[in-house]
Amino acid sequence: MERRYWLVLFIIFAVFVSLRLVITHFLPPIVYTAVVFLVPIAYFIVKKDYFLFYFNISDTLPSVGINLSFAVGFVAVLLFIGFLIGNYSWVLLINKTFTDFLLSGISSFLTELLFRYFIQGVMVKLTGSTIKSVIATSILSGIVLIPSVIESISFLIMGLVIGYIFEKTKDIYGATLANWIISSFIRVIA
Repeated sequence: MERRYWLVLFIIFAVFVSLRLVITHFLPPIVYTAVVFLVPIAYFIVKKDYFLFYFNISDTLPSVGINLSFAVGFVAVLLFIGFLIGNYSWVLLINKTFTDFLLSGISSFLTELLFRYFIQGVMVKLTGSTIKSVIATSILSGIVLIPSVIESISFLIMGLVIGYIFEKTKDIYGATLANWIISSFIRVIA
């Protein structure tokens, strides 16, 4: 019975997240954001699921290394595409302040907490399939986070790789680092 209860709540939550553009038309974005992040926090508290916050260097170091390698390679591809199409908007990163980068890091952590740890984690438990869960979560994040088609594709690719790495390492810190780096450059092809 408890599994069915969480499944229904999760489906309602997934629909709520995926209808972001419609819902924020009626609700202030701050209310939408509060609901989106309070649901996973409530889940963690009720289920007493705190392993995410345990920092273990033997788990975190490989995750950070793999995710950092992926992020740098992905950014290099984005910059090359930007060079090919003649769009140099990535230069705007020079004008960003320390506060911008700090807020981007916090946002990346919260995004990974929501999509990798909560949505992808619950989907793996419900479906029993890692691959299906990674694909579905990546598609959802690509649709929800960025309405632009090109940026959504970039987030989809990023989500597939980071989601797979997260499933293998169970470490949020490497996923956050990759998200932070890539998100800083993602608008290069916009």
